Amino acid sequence: VDLESDLNDHFLINMAARFENYNDYGNNLASKLAMRYKISSAFSVRGSVSSGFHAPALQQIYLTSTGSSWKNIGGINVPVKTGIFRNNSDVAQVFGVKRLRPEKAINMSGGFTSTLLPHINVTVDAYWIEIKNRIVLSGMFDKGNPYVNSIIKNRPDIDQVQFVTNAINTKTRGIDIVMNGNWKFKKSSLQLTMAVNFTRTDLFGLIQSTDKLPGDSLNTNTLFNREEREKIEHGQPASKIIVSGNYNSGKMGILIRSTRFGKTSVVFSSDDQSRDEFFSEKILTDVSINYTPKKWLTITAGANNIFDVYPDLVKNSINKNQGILIYSVQATPFGYNGGNYFMSMAFNL
Repeated sequence: VDLESDLNDHFLINMAARFENYNDYGNNLASKLAMRYKISSAFSVRGSVSSGFHAPALQQIYLTSTGSSWKNIGGINVPVKTGIFRNNSDVAQVFGVKRLRPEKAINMSGGFTSTLLPHINVTVDAYWIEIKNRIVLSGMFDKGNPYVNSIIKNRPDIDQVQFVTNAINTKTRGIDIVMNGNWKFKKSSLQLTMAVNFTRTDLFGLIQSTDKLPGDSLNTNTLFNREEREKIEHGQPASKIIVSGNYNSGKMGILIRSTRFGKTSVVFSSDDQSRDEFFSEKILTDVSINYTPKKWLTITAGANNIFDVYPDLVKNSINKNQGILIYSVQATPFGYNGGNYFMSMAFNL
């Protein structure tokens, strides 16, 4: 059910509710309240508060896979077999992994939109999101731990196991800022855009654990260890800035776009902090030129990452797996293939 109304020339209000019934998880009622107030034709403020509900998906409940990974033993990475067992499997029950529950969220946001000048407009929105019982992949249960080995001794083909579980609660807060400018003169046009995002996600509350393993330093937060926590909190950039310009004149056009990715970090070992890796901010620039000789044909040539920027190299030799992994595959917000160049044709029939 969704109800929206302009109470007067300045004030708009929106109310919505959604009722769902799951045969596995029962009933849920989610709701939303949003408002916008137009102070003037050039300035409006807005805000919303809503609740969210996400029942576990089939692929989360039944995720099962077996593959190879690497384990560092005495400074040497050796191959091991890793198994992800479905949440409702016998192995998960033996480990004391609880049955998946729905995620529940609260979302609050507020901001404004403004036309600063006839050709420039700005929007600013801040948000705060709290998710409880977040569904994530657990840390590794390793057979090198004697308690783990005693539990899965009947699975000699598996060295490490993982599960999908409601291990954590998270709070995300951030702000989005977007500025657009448009100018036209004779047969030419110029569009400038700047988009800025600052985001931070933190864990809060208790991290789910299992009573099948003793609560000592060897088993602390195995369901969500330091490696997994770093992925959530610092595996993605806390800031991202995009600046672009698009100029068109007659049959020709040019687009230049630069993207700045903030710092990231990754943890390779829950026990050895000396293996932690930190990666600096990077700027990638894309350029393309298009030509439209006919109304039905556009030819474009360009380059993505024209300056051939690469992520920082992994510094600790142990983390490189004998030189195989020179870049991190976990905390890199862009690829490590460098620049690429292209030419394309588009037909409008």
